Amino acid sequence: MSQISASNLGLVRRALAAADAGDRESLEEFMHLDLVVTLAGVSEPIVGREHWLGGVLEMAAAFPDLQTTVVDAVCEGDVVAVRSVLRGTHSGRFNGLAATGRSIEVMSNDFYRIESGRIVEAWIVTDTGTLFGQIS
Repeated sequence: MSQISASNLGLVRRALAAADAGDRESLEEFMHLDLVVTLAGVSEPIVGREHWLGGVLEMAAAFPDLQTTVVDAVCEGDVVAVRSVLRGTHSGRFNGLAATGRSIEVMSNDFYRIESGRIVEAWIVTDTGTLFGQIS
């Protein structure tokens, strides 16, 4: 793996850990102000770091013990592909659903494009059907 790819993978791993912890300050460092996130099943991309951060921080608050485990990662230049598993306990309001105390275990397959040490684009395919099935 090239030094650039290793650096980009490290950045993505640190960003995922910051997202789990709801660490807004670190997330702002990892994400470009004009971040563009394309989510599976959503017709329009989310544009702008602030728009994306709201959802990330809501997830961290709703699942305060959230742990994202990277199962596989592949880096090619400025793109990092990650297959991960998210685990946590639904302890707070999430997407309009009151806390259930139920555990989640959800797969996610994501691509991140890095530019000048920040995530500028992300394509995220999280198994939200399973997630909502587990907390409903």
